[in-house]
Amino acid sequence: VVPGELTIVTGVPNSGKSEWIDALLCNLNETAGWKFALCSMENRVREHARKLLEKHIKKPFFDASYGGSAERMTVEELQQGKKWLSDTFHLIRCEDDSLPSIKWVLDLAKAAVLRHGVRGLVIDPYNELDHQRPANQTKFDDMMGLTRLQISER
Repeated sequence: VVPGELTIVTGVPNSGKSEWIDALLCNLNETAGWKFALCSMENRVREHARKLLEKHIKKPFFDASYGGSAERMTVEELQQGKKWLSDTFHLIRCEDDSLPSIKWVLDLAKAAVLRHGVRGLVIDPYNELDHQRPANQTKFDDMMGLTRLQISER
């Protein structure tokens, strides 16, 4: 991951791409202080927050089999973690069931950069955005638009 560059993570369905990205975000925040705008259509907010907290605190939220014998996070750790979530992640979400457009997501991401110092944007998954385009425009043109955005942000 390099500032000003587009990073694409691909893989077969259910192979852990979202979990890997979440771990990457936590590591980038811990090592470089990055903040992120998240547009995640597949994750429920509370469930996603729990997973991010577990990665950040390095303890399970619940007493569960996936935590093995690990000690569960304390109430104090949870409170500190909630502040960390609020400081680190800025959600981009549609309030209704409509699919967001890439323009809508990018406009909100630009605002998050200016207001909150966001350094990265995650769109997960990209294929769930509304990709309506003029008849004379192709998927390649969509990708070129992302490339132009990448270049203009440098």
